[in-house]
Amino acid sequence: MEKLSIKGMIIGLSLLIPLLVNAQSIQPTVWSIRFSRENIDRNDTVTMYFIGQIPENLGVYATKYRCDYGPMPTKIVFINENNSYEVIDSAISVGDSVVFDPIFECTLRKFKHQAIIKQVIKVKEPDFEIQGQLEYQSCTEDMCLQYRINFEAKGTKVIKVENTK
Repeated sequence: MEKLSIKGMIIGLSLLIPLLVNAQSIQPTVWSIRFSRENIDRNDTVTMYFIGQIPENLGVYATKYRCDYGPMPTKIVFINENNSYEVIDSAISVGDSVVFDPIFECTLRKFKHQAIIKQVIKVKEPDFEIQGQLEYQSCTEDMCLQYRINFEAKGTKVIKVENTK
């Protein structure tokens, strides 16, 4: 009888574990980067667009909202070691929606389906290089996971956009 009970428990756990692992699995948003124009000279400004295709039933938080103890807003961090460009103001969310979050008890701004974030930069050197990270949370109704993409561009040619955790 004891062997049957242990065998039943093992079978039950083997069926339950994949469900628990799947519950923790949230697909990351697929990001791309585009520039407002291609030919740029010294002292020109150009807008970078970070475009995220958000998987079904998920959301990504916008760049700005007022919530004292809420989720992490999307943030762009530039690595500008050779000082070949200047970041103008802060990143702006385009097309986000205002939603009240009962868990955090505050009003947030959130993207569904597609996220668009724009950032203006001023070019100091014609052959500028941009590197950085975009940090965001991808969320279901029940949970959020943090993600980061690393990006790199030489001039307006995007070299790398890769998801990491």
